[in-house]
Amino acid sequence: IFMENSRGFWSKDVDGPEVTLGGARSLLGDEKRRLFVADASNDDDIGSASGTSASSTSIPLIQMPDDLEKTEYGLDASASDEQRNLLFGKLMTSWGDPLHSEPRLVNYGYQGDIESARQDPDKQDNVLFVSTNDGMLHALDAKSGKEYFTFMPAEQAAMAAKRYSQPPLDADNDRTTYGLDSPWTVWRQPDPDNMTKVDKVYLYGGMRRGGRNYYALDVSDKERPRWLWRIRGGNGAFVEMGQTWSPPTLGQVMLDDKAVPVLIFGGGYSPFDHDAEGQFSGSGDLMGNAIYVVNANTGGLIWKVTAGGSSGGLARDSHSDMKWSIPGAVSAGDINFDGFTDYLYAADLGGQVFRVDLNNQNDGASKLVKRVVTLAQLGDGAGGDEGRRRFYEAPAITLGERNDTWLLRVALGSGYRAHPLDTQADEHFFVLEDSSALTDQAPAEVITDGDLLDVTSNASPSEDQLKDKPGWMIELKGDGEKVLSSPAIVQGTIYFTTYLPDTGSLQQTCTVKSKSRLYAVSAANGSPQGLDGNNSGTVNDRYTESTTEGLPSTPQVLILPPGSGGDGGGGGSDSSSCGAGGSLVVLSGTSVHDGGELRGCPLQKTRWYELDQAGGKDLFDGP
Repeated sequence: IFMENSRGFWSKDVDGPEVTLGGARSLLGDEKRRLFVADASNDDDIGSASGTSASSTSIPLIQMPDDLEKTEYGLDASASDEQRNLLFGKLMTSWGDPLHSEPRLVNYGYQGDIESARQDPDKQDNVLFVSTNDGMLHALDAKSGKEYFTFMPAEQAAMAAKRYSQPPLDADNDRTTYGLDSPWTVWRQPDPDNMTKVDKVYLYGGMRRGGRNYYALDVSDKERPRWLWRIRGGNGAFVEMGQTWSPPTLGQVMLDDKAVPVLIFGGGYSPFDHDAEGQFSGSGDLMGNAIYVVNANTGGLIWKVTAGGSSGGLARDSHSDMKWSIPGAVSAGDINFDGFTDYLYAADLGGQVFRVDLNNQNDGASKLVKRVVTLAQLGDGAGGDEGRRRFYEAPAITLGERNDTWLLRVALGSGYRAHPLDTQADEHFFVLEDSSALTDQAPAEVITDGDLLDVTSNASPSEDQLKDKPGWMIELKGDGEKVLSSPAIVQGTIYFTTYLPDTGSLQQTCTVKSKSRLYAVSAANGSPQGLDGNNSGTVNDRYTESTTEGLPSTPQVLILPPGSGGDGGGGGSDSSSCGAGGSLVVLSGTSVHDGGELRGCPLQKTRWYELDQAGGKDLFDGP
């Protein structure tokens, strides 16, 4: 919530909480929008699944109303010029809401040396990308808010006539149209000959409730996007793909001794099976029950798995348990720090968690995947609505140890995101201890909630209580309390948020009063880790409450270097050893919390860069 007297970073005047004032939208009148709309020449353009380079085509720049045919605005061919001109004006000034999208900050280079550029934003060339529900992707100068360009797929431009001829919400307070309603994934490739610049920047994004497509753009020129490819859900090799809710995860695999960049994503969401409150099919969903791996350069399908034996891709697998939609991102792990993805973890709307084991010592795509296993079944509704748990978001993965054995911990929470006011489901937060992954085996048994140690009322579980358990769980005790975002894990602490609706207020998701909680618990046993220095060892010390309304997002953890001050627990001046004097700040919405002192060397704080295998192991002290 913004204060009444607050002023946005780009705003000329005080704009407070009024969304129609300030921000990038207020700067549109300064210069004419550079609107790029894909046309018939920008086809799906799916290339080889083993392709090693990307091929792009130009996207038309729309400068006049008749640069688009009337039908390309969604009008009849016989519509008047006045109708067309009106819609053109709308497209040149529209700024929709980024309901489920999240801004992505991309650095295009810097001046001078990197250390001085870190301290001086004027030496940095940063661009923000964000998509909105009017079907647009915006590129903005992060410093000034100036819009470099706006991109629209052809199918979104064709919705203009419908979108601007009716109210955004119907009588039941439901949205009438959606657009590009999903966050984008960035692949930034630095210039190998000049590290102060970038060579390539590619963007990949879905539509969430806006549709069933994924788009890939080359935005290496920050003022002129180019078209890479489009994947259409419901067709061909992607026939199972539902609404594209799953943000693509960027990774790399080896195919027959050739490194191939990949995008990994879940099958998406099936509105036909989950939009009606309480609706659930025990036999599975109509769509979305799949995991895909595609070539990031070309969009070509390398591998997929689903419950059926459908065709498509260089390789495919069938897994009978994969019956329900997978709307969340797929988490990828590179356990040996060789630059190639080793494991995939995904969760579905039937309360299941899957693991995919990859083999990068293969002779082709047919041998890329060793096995697909069901790691856990934590609530398929066998006990009615109370036991029906759904996972809408990606799990978080961390390395751990139990009984002198290395293992992977999988952390995730359940929550009915399509109906956040629901109070029927008995929602939990789970940490699964996957001991079979690192031994290159399938799990001996599928984990159920009855196998886990319930630490809800136990703030300090002992090693004896945990030693024979495949993990632990916390029951979310608040009325209607649920997890609606992915957790974050830093130096052995799991941070996650929960949503608590005020069920006595208006029964409308967009206007309902609510509050949220930010948890900080040990990944090893669920014990409270204390936020803002508050930890007396009780179960209530696991979380701090916020009165901020709306659905809380994934916590963001900032690392403050030594001597930077702030609200963190460090702030000293000793920089002689890695992490000494540094501190953590945890952000949840507009709330800022002290995460304590940075211990050791869990992260490299300056910038992302590739590590060799030995360096990665040293950094994380792994097996």
